[in-house]
Formats: sequence, structure tokens, C-alpha cells
Amino acid sequence: MLRRPWLLAILIIAGVSGAAMLSHRSLDGSNHRLIDDFRSQLPPNRTNTLLRAVGGERGQALRKAEYIGYHLTNQGKDDPTTVELKRFWARVAARTNGKLNITVISRDGDLPGADNEAILQTSLGRFDVITANGPIFSDIIPQVANIMTLLFAYDSSAEGLALVSDPTFQSVLAEAGKPFNLVFLPGFTLNSGMRVVTTSAHRTIHTPEDLRGFRLRIPPSTHLGRQLEALSVVPTPTPVTRLIDTLRSGKADGQENPPSFIPSFGIYRVQNRVVVTNHLWTGFLTAINATTWNAWPKAWQQIVLSELPSLQSRQWAEQERLNQRILAEAPQRYGMTVIHPELGAVQRNTAFVAARDRIVASLDQRLQPLARRLIQGDLSKR
Repeated sequence: MLRRPWLLAILIIAGVSGAAMLSHRSLDGSNHRLIDDFRSQLPPNRTNTLLRAVGGERGQALRKAEYIGYHLTNQGKDDPTTVELKRFWARVAARTNGKLNITVISRDGDLPGADNEAILQTSLGRFDVITANGPIFSDIIPQVANIMTLLFAYDSSAEGLALVSDPTFQSVLAEAGKPFNLVFLPGFTLNSGMRVVTTSAHRTIHTPEDLRGFRLRIPPSTHLGRQLEALSVVPTPTPVTRLIDTLRSGKADGQENPPSFIPSFGIYRVQNRVVVTNHLWTGFLTAINATTWNAWPKAWQQIVLSELPSLQSRQWAEQERLNQRILAEAPQRYGMTVIHPELGAVQRNTAFVAARDRIVASLDQRLQPLARRLIQGDLSKR
């Protein structure tokens, strides 16, 4: 039971969600009233009318719930991250007897500002949870997220798992979220995978020399861009919602993401080369609005925390299998030639090494030893 007789709900009206507290009494009357809501103050009978207007199984679930919320991810509806998040919240709902109802919204709900806008709106409370690639957070919590922008530092996604499982990383990440009204929970960081570059026949990559002048679409990340510039790459930062338009318009020669993005975003329709650069591993950082989290009963919080290991394990494995399968199927299924470049010489590029070292030095001091171990060896084999 909630500590006070109110039920939390988020109502999406005309595409905008509003946080709402509802009374804990029967829906048959007009006892539901909104409080603590800076967007909408409806009288109790109007709240009741809105809830009763939702039909079918969804309506039944919402009327049973004590908290109705929304979780944004930029992944497609059939991608492992979205699928496993839906399963995760379904398990949470079952264990709370339907009282905690969180709906996963893929593609960031088509917000024009994509992940960055989704983070903003989660921080402000319009949405409850956001799952986004680590580099997206690099201009928000650079002292932590920039460890996920270190190029040619990760050997595999297993090394990424070792990083996000490290208690020091988890502690520093949790601290970094507090000023932004965000809660980062241990085990809620998921696997995006090792990143590759896609391009076309007219401009492909085999050696570091081919990077010179290569216009590469990247997520909005200052520090990722600075490292690429040191390699003579021309970064073209755009939100993921503009990825295909950027490639189709010729503003970029290629883009970089895990292989799963190739079918999910239809990249194979505009590019026909996959260059297995493995230049970076990134994880999906997940943040919960702190006001939302703190409003939930301790029992709900414990259920969420207890389900996270299963979520992380399932999603990590499924994402890894998907990335490997897409690379294997790329020639036949997607009509893409797979190229394995020789890029070892980038580690001897003094300008690049200096740029990367500056990022390490800018990290929270507690994370700097982890960053150096990433660069110098394999963190997963410590």
C-alpha cells in the first residue's frame, strides 16, 4: 500500500503526459482527483471519466493500477532492448498485482529531439524512465558517460559488462544523476554492443588513411567528436531521428552504431558496406525520474531492483546474438559487403591518443583507473 492514500498516474493527452495523483477509492464514483501536477488540475469526476473512457484490456489494466507511467527508448518495437524492457515491466506489474503499470514506448515516441529531448522530459517528469545510449549522456554527465566514448579502448561487450558491473562505476553514476532529478539503478545499464561503420562503395574504409576527410554521422557527443577529429574524421552530429535523412542527403559518408541499427533503422536501404571497426562499445544507460522513484513504496522499489539482474542478463545476451547474426547475414539478407579493416595504427596516432587521454583526465577521479585499464588491457579478465 502507498504511504498516503493516493494513486500515481500519468495520463497522455494530445501526446503530452501529465503526472497525476489519484485517490485510492472506487472508480465507480467520482472520487479520483489530481494533486501535485504542474501540468493539469482536473476535478475528481473528470479524472474518473478519462480513466473509464479507456477501453478493452488496456482500460482494465489502467483502472487496476495505482501508478501508470511511461518508459522511453530509441530502439524499435521488435529490438531486444524494447522486448526485454516490456517483459521486465510485465514481471514487475505481475508482482505488484498490477499496481505498478509502466508502458515502454519505442523510438522515443517520435520526439523531434530524440534521446536528448527524452532525457530532458524524463528529468522534468513528463516521462518516468529513459533508456538511451551512453554517449547521449556525455554532454550531461560527462564525468561518467564519457567513459563510454573512449575510442579503440573496448575489446568486447564483455568488457562493457565488467565496467557497468563495477561498484565504483555504479556509485559515481548514481551520484551524477542526482542534480538532474534522475536515478540510475545498479543493473539497469544494458548492452548496445560494439559499434561498426556503414558506408557505400564510393567511400569505404580499409586503413586509417581512409578516415581522412570521412564525414561520419555520430550521436550528439562533443568528446566523441573530438577524438574523431584527431583521426582526421569529419564528425556530423545529428539526432538518431535524422540518421537516414543525413545519409540520404549526402551530408555524411557513413554512420556508426551497433549492427542492430542496420535493420532497425533501415540503414541497408541507403548504404551497402559494413566496416567492422569495433571502435567503441556503448551501453544503454537507464534513468528513472527521481520524484517518481521516491514516490513508489519501498516494496515496489525492491521488486524493481530484484528483477534487474534478470533483465540485464537476458537483454545483454539477446543483443549480442542479434549483433552477430546481422553481421553474418549482411551480405545475403541486407545486400551489404562486410569489410574487416586494419586500424591498429590508430593507437600510434599521437594526436588521437592525446585527445583520448584528455577525456580520461576529465572523468571523475574514481573512474580514471578503470578507464586506463580499458585502454591498456581487458577489464573483463581482471
